[in-house]
Amino acid sequence: MDIKKILFVCTANICRSPMAETILKEKLRNSGMTDISVSSAGLMDMKGGRAREDALSIIEKLGVDISHHRSRHLTGEMVRDADLILVMEGDHRDKIVSSYPESAGKVFLLSKFGNEKGVAMDIADPYGGTIFNYRVALKEIGFYIEGLMRYLRGLPR
Repeated sequence: MDIKKILFVCTANICRSPMAETILKEKLRNSGMTDISVSSAGLMDMKGGRAREDALSIIEKLGVDISHHRSRHLTGEMVRDADLILVMEGDHRDKIVSSYPESAGKVFLLSKFGNEKGVAMDIADPYGGTIFNYRVALKEIGFYIEGLMRYLRGLPR
């Protein structure tokens, strides 16, 4: 499968998916893989809401500024355009596939890429939690994106 467009999806597109989008964009840029575009969206329409302050502060500590991020509501066009759709929870996958059955072969939990067994697990939503919850989510997302990078390079996950 030729992957040129990756879409991350979470509940509201204000915590996990913008963090994943930002991390993957940086990793792709740093590795010279500039032919892959990355975006994110949410299942809830947050009407262009900003990323959560806690998400902004921890991602900023990694040297990345996502203060410009505004939430986007997932559309059929986004689903059709994406070559790979990575979600944070099984429920996200189920909702997308239910609404867009033709997407079934390209919607996966991000965590599928973080272990050799391919066991997919939910990445807990840090929204409403403490800074610790955001750090845990960021660490998990970063770990799984390392596996995704290996996959994109054609290496074992």
